[in-house]
Amino acid sequence: KTAGMAASPSAAPAAAFPKMQRKSPTEVRAMDFEPVDAKTREQSAAIVEGVKAGGEAALLDFATKFGDLKPGQKALLDKADLEAAWARVGTEVQELLTRVAGRIRAFAAAQRAALTDVDVP
Repeated sequence: KTAGMAASPSAAPAAAFPKMQRKSPTEVRAMDFEPVDAKTREQSAAIVEGVKAGGEAALLDFATKFGDLKPGQKALLDKADLEAAWARVGTEVQELLTRVAGRIRAFAAAQRAALTDVDVP
């Protein structure tokens, strides 16, 4: 505590962080830095190869298998599907989506404007 200052009743306790451990260069070299374990890598490679071999049909099978699509559900929506969905959500949701889209566009424009080339002599 700082002298003369009482702790605020709403002040959250300080976060407890684990202490850093010292590691020798040999220990660091022996550590496993792979972000994906071997089994996951093997399974994902099998999916990629399955899609390469089976094309769109295989992709749709995997999407159904993993719950991203219901059996028989269209994977791609056409303009009529999108217009029908837009009509179903109602005015309040349409206005909300329109406002959010405007905010996203404004942020993207500001972000693009912030990216400028820099010449260093």
